[in-house]
Amino acid sequence: MESREEALLAGAREFAIELAVGFDDTGKILAVKGEVVGNVGCLSTWSGWGMMFPAGMLMPGPYDVPHCAINSVAVVTNKAPWNGARGFGKEAPTLALERVVDLVAERLALDPVQVRMRNFVPPDAFPYWSMAKHLDSGDYPGALTKAVRLSGYDRQRERQREARAEGRLHGVGVAFELSRKARTSPGATPAGSTRPRSG
Repeated sequence: MESREEALLAGAREFAIELAVGFDDTGKILAVKGEVVGNVGCLSTWSGWGMMFPAGMLMPGPYDVPHCAINSVAVVTNKAPWNGARGFGKEAPTLALERVVDLVAERLALDPVQVRMRNFVPPDAFPYWSMAKHLDSGDYPGALTKAVRLSGYDRQRERQREARAEGRLHGVGVAFELSRKARTSPGATPAGSTRPRSG
């Protein structure tokens, strides 16, 4: 069982994320605006509060969105302080953004994969600046195409339709995350680099 000391060391995260999205009839996302509020608990010297930075910077993920404005706010309360580990602020905004993409697909009766493909930063657009991120390279459509093929996505969709016709539920989900995986910030020395050595 978790002790009180362990509970205070862990410091559960509490994000509240509100997003508004503008899109056209083809499913192309034209704008994302929103706010990310993080209840970071009592202020601490630990790095947990720093998770608010990547939480806002993550938007708009791998998508080529012409207009994006995100306000990221840390709120201090009487709860246990956040502990900066595992995901470091990226998981909740990714969930919110991917849910928005699914809602666009649902509103237009399009496949979620199709909407993602339509909005990805194209491979020939790199290097690409997105919010506070400099993306040097990538092939997001290629990665998702491979995942769709290896997972048998089309067959899973068929099974989903068959199940629904029989009154059963069969879930199929798609999500794509793009976030930094090192302990660096924009403009900082790359992670893993070393100082020049003489001799």
